[in-house]
Amino acid sequence: MVYNNNRDLKKINSSRLQKILSVSNAMLVLSLLVLGAVAFPLLKSYSREQVADQEIKEIERQIKESEEKNMALKEMLAYLDSDQAVEDKARLSLNYKKEGELVVVIQDQTGAQGLPYGASAPADISNPVKWFHYFFN
Repeated sequence: MVYNNNRDLKKINSSRLQKILSVSNAMLVLSLLVLGAVAFPLLKSYSREQVADQEIKEIERQIKESEEKNMALKEMLAYLDSDQAVEDKARLSLNYKKEGELVVVIQDQTGAQGLPYGASAPADISNPVKWFHYFFN
């Protein structure tokens, strides 16, 4: 087929260009849909992985704490099984002393109200002030 005028050629080229553009638009939409279909599960998987990593770190921290407590308890148990612990308990509870030791008892120099012996709390001080003096003086 021979094209005589320029207008027919433009029409044909225009129709071809429209077909190409419509195909490329369809391919663009299809590509975006495929990309979305692939990216969504990947993002979901990444989010799950982050949550799992945080849980693992928390569990590792708890394990470390438990191991430290376990070591402290082992040390305490070793001390309580020793003769030194028995001797310390006897000294405190039963007033035990070794031969040749001199025991010195230091008595508290304050009375029940937190004031030195012989001093009395003034009667005109309010009760909250008395409590303040009891705890902080």
